[in-house]
Amino acid sequence: MWSFLNPAALFGLIAAGIPIILHLLSRRRVKIIEFSSVAFLSKMKQSRLRYVRLKELILLAIRTLIIAFLALGFSRPTYKRSAENTHGPSSTVVLLDDSYSMSRQTASGTLFEIAKSKIIEIMDNLSPGDKIAVIPFSKSAEARYKFLSPDPSYFTRLMPEYATTPETTLVVSAIKEAVQLLEQSVNLNRELVIISDFGLCGWTSIETVRDALKGFEGNVLLTAIDGEESDNAYLASIDYGGQIIQPGVGFEINTIAKNATNKILNNVLVDLYLDDKRISQAEISLRPAQSGEANLRANVPSPGIHHGFVETQEDELPIDNRFYFAFKVPENIRILIAGLDNELSHSIQLAASPPGLAKSHIIADFEPISKVISMGIVDYDAAILGDYHPSQILASRIKAFIKDGHGVFIIPASAMDVKMLNEDLGKLNFPVQIQKEFHPGSEGSFKLEELDINHPIFVVYRELKSGGQPFRIPDVNFRSIYDIIPKGTIHTLASLSGNKPLLMASESDGGNVILSSAPFSANLSDITSSSLFLPMIQRVSEYLASKTGSFGQGYKINEIASLNLPKDDSAGKLEITKPSGESINIQPRQGSDGYMAVFDQTNEAGIYFLKSGGQVIDAFAVNIDTRESEPGVIDHDQLASLLPENRLEVIDQNENVVASLEKFRTGREFTVASFGIVLFLMVLEMAIAGRWRERKE
Repeated sequence: MWSFLNPAALFGLIAAGIPIILHLLSRRRVKIIEFSSVAFLSKMKQSRLRYVRLKELILLAIRTLIIAFLALGFSRPTYKRSAENTHGPSSTVVLLDDSYSMSRQTASGTLFEIAKSKIIEIMDNLSPGDKIAVIPFSKSAEARYKFLSPDPSYFTRLMPEYATTPETTLVVSAIKEAVQLLEQSVNLNRELVIISDFGLCGWTSIETVRDALKGFEGNVLLTAIDGEESDNAYLASIDYGGQIIQPGVGFEINTIAKNATNKILNNVLVDLYLDDKRISQAEISLRPAQSGEANLRANVPSPGIHHGFVETQEDELPIDNRFYFAFKVPENIRILIAGLDNELSHSIQLAASPPGLAKSHIIADFEPISKVISMGIVDYDAAILGDYHPSQILASRIKAFIKDGHGVFIIPASAMDVKMLNEDLGKLNFPVQIQKEFHPGSEGSFKLEELDINHPIFVVYRELKSGGQPFRIPDVNFRSIYDIIPKGTIHTLASLSGNKPLLMASESDGGNVILSSAPFSANLSDITSSSLFLPMIQRVSEYLASKTGSFGQGYKINEIASLNLPKDDSAGKLEITKPSGESINIQPRQGSDGYMAVFDQTNEAGIYFLKSGGQVIDAFAVNIDTRESEPGVIDHDQLASLLPENRLEVIDQNENVVASLEKFRTGREFTVASFGIVLFLMVLEMAIAGRWRERKE
């Protein structure tokens, strides 16, 4: 429907009749001119007379329209597709994207600073009776933001507190809170303004956004804040490949960096900081939107808790330039050995901690399987379960154990119920299916034929080969194996004749699980008497224990951190020191397998230290969710599909947000268009009138 913001100017339309009146008056005044001869008049054709009359009528119409459109322009005509909006007070909720991608630097400042300037424009143009709320995405549920204030100065005072967070875009929850707030307003005009960079991380699932707006009867203005493409490389992950970390022994940290732009980034520096010291540096070049690897060397001088980060050079989005990690190198490795075959358990215990050594860093304890089932295995760094018999309770204990980053080596007993064994492995998320057990007969056997000498457990044999020393796979035989079919990603560490896997490894819930396909009992194998057994058991123990802690894994922002506690620290005073230096007291919780420290305030990226009695007993890393760093924005056509066209508008940062809101309230104003038509008609009138006069002369 059409309306006029200055209807009094419509009286100017009366002036549009002036050219008509003048035209009529000029026709009544006849001037007599005497001619000496009228011979030439007979030569004037009737067509010439019609041409003159047509020209007069065209000029009359143009001059009339000039005055009419001039009056219309001063009356400020507007068009509204809907009659629901009024000229009354408005309630406006501004949702401000405070995810970390909004901290990207541009020539005009950060995207967040540009967004805040848009909000100030809105507040500066409020009318009496209007109400406003300015709510950051991440704080949409907080009462002090979720408040429609008739006084914009309330939010003006809060503006210095508004800052980007290390979180991703939490758009759906923010929209739901905003819609709920607006539905409580008594003002008929209800407006939702969303200011964001509309990165793919938060806006990919457009259906969930549409559901959040379902039922909202107000208007929605989407303001896209973006800048020119800037340099940004971020660290996607780090990994140490399961290497066994020991004091004084070098290891590698593999870093994955990704280019978040559509241009080549050359010679990007990657630095490794360990225990607050820079110890290594690498340089990589990244193709557009592609990843690259940087291998950094590290070395820890002593056991204990170590922490650090990998960092790329500074760019326009600094927050994603670091990836934090923390890990523990135990002074002693405590290994639990359990099983029903006492002879096998004794052999494993002797191999793990040989009595001939003056001091072994591996402490191997034997416990009856019944005690493991009843008490759990929380006090150990790793476990070797020889002669394993299926048990859902035992499987639950193992699951809780590996969930905290520990490792387990499972050696099955012979003649087991395959169905029950598969159920236990399924509980541990070990991706294999056991079919049946093979016995080649009294004279036959399966021979060890291949070892993965690139894996940390058998890497010692690779070092022998690289040093020029002879290496031959030991002669080991097995008289019973289970036929195993992989159902997911597993790593085969050793294989038998017939290309049958012997040792398989897989990560499961934060820890490592190694499974043997063959029993190790003396009556079924000679592995315990081979030269392979002692170094293999020791390296398996070190490898499984090296998963203790959260090296290269850690937690994401706002994830709940859970750490198992040793018995000595389960009753003492616990506190966690955040990266900012803030210390928070926590109470131990009883878990399924002992006491745990549970912390839910991981809202900063960095290293968190767990302390008991003032002493650091553990550490964990918290990193940002790098999906927010991925390049690309949601298509504006998809955003426009969220609501009907008359209730939603998508604009960019160069457009006037106040004018866009005014369109919702008053409609689309055609004042400029009216004056443009006036200018066009004046040019047309001068052109026609000028040519006519030339022809008359």
